[in-house]
Amino acid sequence: MKLPAHLVRPARPRQKAAAPAPSVDYQPGHFTALIRRHDWPPMFVSQIDKIEVRNANGETAREVATRTREQCLAEGKWHATGTVPMAGTPKDAHPLAWLKAVKAAR
Repeated sequence: MKLPAHLVRPARPRQKAAAPAPSVDYQPGHFTALIRRHDWPPMFVSQIDKIEVRNANGETAREVATRTREQCLAEGKWHATGTVPMAGTPKDAHPLAWLKAVKAAR
């Protein structure tokens, strides 16, 4: 069966595979060189070089967040604990009930 002219597409020409990009190694300070040279924004201090602040228990903010998230998941108080109907859809009887339930569970 021959296809009508408007449905016939010409074959794509074969293309060579793209050559892998060379790896680039940047010297330390490469991305902040202009900032340091022109002092803009004024008094710029990189946050990467700062020591992480620890609380009274010796934990960083990231460690506290991870511990809290894992604890809430174990108790079923966090995400992935069931289906929440989208607000304003037919299955949603009370548009803000899910928000109140989440807050109450915390």
